Amino acid sequence: ELARLGVRQFTLIDPDTIEASNLPRLIGGFPEHVGRPKVTVLQNHLWHIAPDSETTTVHRPVQDAAEYLHDVDAIIAGVDQVSARMWLNEYAVRHLTPYIDAGSIIETGDDEMVETMDGYVQTIVPGVNACFDCLDRGDHEQARLEQLSDDELEEQLARGYIDDSDLAPEPAVIHLNGTVASLAVNEFAKLVTRFDVPSDFLRYDGLDNDVTELSTHCSSTCLTCSNQLGHGDYDIDDDPADETLPGNHSMA
Repeated sequence: ELARLGVRQFTLIDPDTIEASNLPRLIGGFPEHVGRPKVTVLQNHLWHIAPDSETTTVHRPVQDAAEYLHDVDAIIAGVDQVSARMWLNEYAVRHLTPYIDAGSIIETGDDEMVETMDGYVQTIVPGVNACFDCLDRGDHEQARLEQLSDDELEEQLARGYIDDSDLAPEPAVIHLNGTVASLAVNEFAKLVTRFDVPSDFLRYDGLDNDVTELSTHCSSTCLTCSNQLGHGDYDIDDDPADETLPGNHSMA
């Protein structure tokens, strides 16, 4: 969608390779792409849309790719790990980079009927509105689990410290993801063209077909905004699970 709107410089960051289970909801992905890095498949898809586009691909977690974000004008993320979201939020606040965070959630009851089908888009303009942490959207325990190795996870499962349900993948479907992606693109278009003021936070209810818009404000008690705003890089190793941490037309 961004390429079709005219964006021509992209930095694509993702550590994953395409699996067969991804194909029902992955635009531009086909069976022959299974096993290939998502970023290279998306790069090829973008070239078909806009042969003059410039793309940089980074096949690693975003937490290990900070140097590739230094020259971008905006960050758009649709990640499935809270640790990545927490890290991106802190990076955006430290570098005064607008950050649009998009996601979705589907929940079912005991009868396996869908009870919740929600999407959300938060537009973070550091120093202007609330960041991820102002709204207390972080989950430090989940972030900790995401940083554990396979062996460490198995040990904690065996000891009963964590439950199998904590590690179950979140369900996702293309129509919900597509709706949320379009909402995020709309906020990006507002941000860069100024045809309207971006919404701070949008919640989409896929069951009621309802979009709720919320205004947000920086929290005076947010450690990220109060301690990190505009500070740029720091030399310590960032761990999003550690609560003691203090906290150009291109796009990632």
